[in-house]
Amino acid sequence: MVWKSGKGKSTQLHIEPENMTIQDPFLWRISSATVASAGPFSTFEGYTRTLILLSGNKLVLFHKQTPQNEIVLEHFKPYTFSGGWDTDSTFSPPATVPSIDIRKSSGKIKASASGPLEAPTTDSPSVSTTDLFSPINLHTSHNMVPVDESTDFNIITRDSHILHTCRVHKFSSLGDRHEVRLDTMSEPITGESLSTPVAIKRQTLVLYVFGGEVMVRHDTADGGYQETKLMSGNSLFVQDIKSNDIGAMLKLTSCSGEVHIVVVNLYELDNPQLPSQ
Repeated sequence: MVWKSGKGKSTQLHIEPENMTIQDPFLWRISSATVASAGPFSTFEGYTRTLILLSGNKLVLFHKQTPQNEIVLEHFKPYTFSGGWDTDSTFSPPATVPSIDIRKSSGKIKASASGPLEAPTTDSPSVSTTDLFSPINLHTSHNMVPVDESTDFNIITRDSHILHTCRVHKFSSLGDRHEVRLDTMSEPITGESLSTPVAIKRQTLVLYVFGGEVMVRHDTADGGYQETKLMSGNSLFVQDIKSNDIGAMLKLTSCSGEVHIVVVNLYELDNPQLPSQ
């Protein structure tokens, strides 16, 4: 989905309820986005957002409601803020790649990716530019060209109905372990852990894989199991689970490459209003 501003595009991984859009009063939404040009964020009044920078340039966020703060988003470190805040952003520092100098002189061409061009000599390797470039006086100066693009992962939840937590784990192998229980990777919430107790109606677990691939095993109640391979950019949603069942249900059994796993817990509340924490 290309943004209306044309400054980026997003991939919606899931929205709940499924028949809603971001213009509707949805409960929660998970998405990833490619940001081609930093700028103002869309506002979601009554929602909480968590943003995770996956790759590309670092983002710096500015909130009108907290003008004294400048938030630098580091890669794979979740940042949570109010979706109703007026938020602007910029890249910092801009990533750069060297451009290539191309100059034509007496039908000869010489290129450099590291410094200014030298005048061609009779000993310099050369190639005719007659069929390669037009107009004849083509010249691009050597400079550093900014690559203003970042990839991020987004969680948006409706304050009156949903609580969420998020962690990111990095693996290159499981080491001596044959498996990793998902309950050791997640960050559970109980109603009693809040300043005002609340009743949790149901829980959803989300896994998102970036950079490598993993194998996840689901142990079933009848003693069997199922295994699912998740590659970079894949996600797994497990709905209507009990918090004490996570470890018994899901285990990470293998991984290849350097992989980051985003683990999101979504808690739907029985009470219509979220108490202050």
